[in-house]
Amino acid sequence: MGIDCQFDGLPGPTHNYSGMSHGNVASERHAGRASNPREAALQGLAKMRAIASRGHPQAVLPPHERPHVPTLRALGFSGSDADVLARAAREAPSLLSASSSAAAMWTANAAIVSASADTADGRVHFTPANLASLLHRSIEAATTTRVLRAIFADPRHFDVHDPLPVAAQTGDEGAANHTRFAGPGERDPGVELFVHGRSAYGLDTPAPRRYPARQTREACEAIARRHGLDPVRTVHAQQHPDAIDAGVFHNDVIAVGQGRTLLAHERAWTDTRRTVDIEGLPGFATKVIKPTNTMEQIDRWDAPDTDGSHNGTFTIEVKGAPVKVAGNMSLEPTADGGTRHTVNGKLDVKVPLIGGKIAAWAEGPSQQRLDAEYDFHRARLGA
Repeated sequence: MGIDCQFDGLPGPTHNYSGMSHGNVASERHAGRASNPREAALQGLAKMRAIASRGHPQAVLPPHERPHVPTLRALGFSGSDADVLARAAREAPSLLSASSSAAAMWTANAAIVSASADTADGRVHFTPANLASLLHRSIEAATTTRVLRAIFADPRHFDVHDPLPVAAQTGDEGAANHTRFAGPGERDPGVELFVHGRSAYGLDTPAPRRYPARQTREACEAIARRHGLDPVRTVHAQQHPDAIDAGVFHNDVIAVGQGRTLLAHERAWTDTRRTVDIEGLPGFATKVIKPTNTMEQIDRWDAPDTDGSHNGTFTIEVKGAPVKVAGNMSLEPTADGGTRHTVNGKLDVKVPLIGGKIAAWAEGPSQQRLDAEYDFHRARLGA
């Protein structure tokens, strides 16, 4: 039997607004304002009580020790604890604010969790977030790991991993960039969605210009591997750079999901871009089409009709070539409880004299690739 348990963090007595989270517009806007830690804690407890009163399992993660004097000592402040705090307040108030942050109350940044139904060994797996992008968050990882290991202590059922190495290439912000969708039954494997803001080694991938992308694809892939997830049921999507530049610093600010429900803004993620090798390219086409091409696909779906059917449009452009595919698609329920997926499209090659000839040749490879994608998705959905 699957159990969903709600874990909340509790704001600590040093809860404050320091504006230390670059890219978090609300954080920066509230910098310097007076905070009320007691009221914040009472609000959090009231929320937990409301959840528990509705019959949902509810737990609380304790506040972390703050100010975090070991961090200040590592940054060169010495003497008694009182001396360390006094000198930091005098010489580096920003560092004192960072070491006093109560941001661990945001449990969406505590860890990425994979359900036992999804993992290879049938245990629940946790990877505490390293939160490498910000000093005041990075000091949370060690305590979060100890807390999770104390709560989920039975190795027969749980595996709490170490955080990923702290590096720019493996930045991990926890469950705020992860969603798990349930399978048909409680014991059936689901689908795990990981969302990254950038690829550390993919220099040709889109990236935000104004604010930093905190989660890397490399971190997401590493967590999926250590959790023993089935690649067929693991999805990696990139957060749209425009969303990050608008202040959407985590995916859960623009898209949330649970069970079989997903609420997402239409610009939450990037459009599909892939590199394709074209086999058997005829000689007359080699002057306008390269053997290896980057294609960008944009799908747009309308709101569902009353019968549950969906209609949409798609465009595919080949970068650097005068080739474009456009058309429409539909998803319709069938009488036997299945779904009919219909795609109609038109291929245009805007090249004088030989454009029509290239388009006629391309129909064959295009149909083969479409058939291969349908076979893949049938196998994936039926697995």
